[in-house]
Amino acid sequence: MIIVVAWLIAVPGVLIILWIVSALIYLWAREVLLISSLKARRRIMEWKSVRDRLEVGEGTLIIQTTNKLGLRLWWTPDDLTSAIPQPILEFEDLGHGFITGKSTNPFVQWCGANYLSVKSGKAYLTQPEKQELEPWSLLRGDMHDRFPQAKIVYTLI
Repeated sequence: MIIVVAWLIAVPGVLIILWIVSALIYLWAREVLLISSLKARRRIMEWKSVRDRLEVGEGTLIIQTTNKLGLRLWWTPDDLTSAIPQPILEFEDLGHGFITGKSTNPFVQWCGANYLSVKSGKAYLTQPEKQELEPWSLLRGDMHDRFPQAKIVYTLI
């Protein structure tokens, strides 16, 4: 009887652990494939180069949030604050899309298709050095304080 109870407890626990591990491996593999594809298209940019451009107000930093992978930072030489056909989102406007990881917002879709898409996007993926920025400082508006001349927009994956 004890063996049956232990088996009934252990099997679901092992299945849950396997499901979690496989989900993490999937997300990691997807990120590795994204970076590999962007490298092949020469769409990776060193943070130092992006930082130098932000300090003088050149281009736009795109902060892409997701509930699964955290944050991605993209930079484009384009001025998205004046060139876009859709209203720009503020972080507070991401709302339900942040929770589900998807959005039907026109700006999010436009930004994804024109700037973040691996195949058709124009933005460069970048990664701040760990000692330089904390991930949550990107969402609190610290980037605007740090780079007062920079143009910064928020979007979802």
